[in-house]
Amino acid sequence: MATSFTQSPRRFTQPPRRAVVILELIITLPILVLAVLAVVEMGLWMSGKEQIEMATRIGAEAAAETPGLGGLGSLAGTEIQTKIYRYLENAGISTTNVEISLEHNLNGGGILLYPNVNPCPPPTLPPVPPAQVPPVDRKYVRLILCIPSEDLTPNMLAYFGFDLTGRMTQHAKTYRYELWGTP
Repeated sequence: MATSFTQSPRRFTQPPRRAVVILELIITLPILVLAVLAVVEMGLWMSGKEQIEMATRIGAEAAAETPGLGGLGSLAGTEIQTKIYRYLENAGISTTNVEISLEHNLNGGGILLYPNVNPCPPPTLPPVPPAQVPPVDRKYVRLILCIPSEDLTPNMLAYFGFDLTGRMTQHAKTYRYELWGTP
């Protein structure tokens, strides 16, 4: 006896998983969004920090090569400040809240500090690395650049409780004064 193959085979269907998929999405989506925002925020902050380091290097080098170095209010200090601001503006960083401190041991010895209008708070100043501690018998300049962290990043994690408001990003650079002993 021949069997007929005209009958349709039995279909095995799985129960609908829509509710489970939606529940998994509800649980994992906020974690994924938070992770992506954290990666973007950290990347932007690191990029801004690199720009601040370069601006500090440019300013310290200009200060080390400036004859008659005074404070930031002097003509030479204004030129140094202009170089720093120009670099930061070209990097896309706002210069409205930038704080620059210039330390040197020229003109009678001692460390003279010439801060901008709002100096960086002393407790948050970065410690001087041992390699940058200037020798007492040499002339040096040290430039400290401070900028609020929210000027570097869009502060996207504030909605999740990781707010950058009030935090400062700073960098310091020490150079030997190149014109010491020249007339």
